[in-house]
This record gives sequence, C-alpha cells and structure tokens, in this order.
Amino acid sequence: MENDKILKAAADIKKKFASESVDEVKVKESFVEKLHALLQSIFGDETDAAYELLEKGDLSNYRKSYLKRVTRFLSSNVKNIFYIAFMTAIVSFLVNEAAIFYAVDGVVTTNAYIQAILTELAFIFLSGYVPMEKAMKWVSRVLLGSVFCLMMFVISAETIKKGTSGSEESRIIAEQVITLEQQIKEKEKLIDYYISINWPKNASSTRLEKEVLVNKLINLKEEQSKGKNKEVSEVEVYKSYGKAAFRVILLLINLLISRRIFKF
Repeated sequence: MENDKILKAAADIKKKFASESVDEVKVKESFVEKLHALLQSIFGDETDAAYELLEKGDLSNYRKSYLKRVTRFLSSNVKNIFYIAFMTAIVSFLVNEAAIFYAVDGVVTTNAYIQAILTELAFIFLSGYVPMEKAMKWVSRVLLGSVFCLMMFVISAETIKKGTSGSEESRIIAEQVITLEQQIKEKEKLIDYYISINWPKNASSTRLEKEVLVNKLINLKEEQSKGKNKEVSEVEVYKSYGKAAFRVILLLINLLISRRIFKF
C-alpha cells in the first residue's frame, strides 16, 4: 500500500514536468516541493534533503517567495475558506441547539451531543451526495427530506415550547385573577349582608376570608407586572416563532453551502 502511494507520487511528478515551457525557477521550486513530499513518504521522516538540490540563490528566493505562494493560495481560495468558516459556525450553533432537544431531564450529556453531531453529519452527507442511479437519487432525496424535517423540528421545538408555555402560564394567571376578583366581590356582599342582620361574628370571619383572597390577588398582580400578562406573553410567542424561523433559515443556508462545496 505504501509503495503504491510512492509510485503514484512519482508518476504525478513525471506527468506534471514531462513537457511544458514555463518559468524555469518556478518549475524547479515546484519540482523540489513534490520531491520533498516524495522523500518524506519514502523515509517516513522530516528530511530536508530535497531542498539541497536548490542553489543558494534559488533557495533564498524560494524562502522569500514561500509566503507569497501561501498568500496567493489563500486569496485564490478565499471564497471556499469563507464558505467553510461560515458553515462551521452554523453547524456549531445547530449542534448546540439540537443537543438541548436530546438532553435528558434538562441535562445535556455527551450522548446528546453525539446524536446532534450524527444528525448534522448525515444532513451534510446527503446534501452533497450525488448518486448515479436514478433509483438511488430518489432514495437520497427522500432521506435528505426526512433528515431536514427532523432537524427543523429538533432545532425549533424547544424554542417554540418555551414561548408557548409562557403564554399558557400568563393565561392561567389571568383566569385566576378574574376568579379571585369575583370571589372578593361576593365576600364583600356577604359581609354587608351579615352587618345588616347584625351577625358580627360571621361578618368578621368572612372579612378574614376576603383578606386571604386579596393577598392572593396581590401576588398574582405582582407576577403580571413582572411580565406574566397577555401582552407580554403574546410578544414572547412571536419572538419564539422568529427564533425558530431564524434556525430554519440557517438550516437552509447550511444545505446550500453543503451542496456547493461537498460532492460525494
């Protein structure tokens, strides 16, 4: 297996430099780089014997132009580098969001991250997978659609759940406030009735019951003032929908980038 790699590297060198009339210095430098890689594969160490083929002046020029070549390589591949960096950021965010969904009792474990990463890798692979057979194309499309729907649910379910749960809690508090206000009014009528028929003990006990209801009402009103009311809860629901939509948009962008830079 190792011999095959060496022979392939040697064949590549021969093919590249067999014929072409180009800049002699650049050809020599490129040839030495290829030879350097070939010697490393043969001897399995960090030998620099190949660079001894260059004359002192050429070696000096080679070292000076190395940074230029690296810069030229980066500038010519800046678009792909941007795509990869952007995709890495998106994948990291989506994996963290998915890990929360796979958490057990609210605890994000290693197993949760493994599930999230495997789902994301499957999505990337299917995004760039280009089968030759017609039947496999349909299978891959169905699998990609299935994984996409799964990820869309995974990354948005927790966000929507938090928003709607807050809305439900606000609705329950609002109903309790209405009920308590009605009960307090009934207690006030009952107190007035007991006073009118001269039953002071009953009026006193009913007044105590009313004070308990009033204290409960005050506590609920305080919770509403802290944001647990209908207006704020509706805003939170809309925000949760917006967050979920943002995650789905990132998922679509991830799909487009995967198809652009990966082909399997």
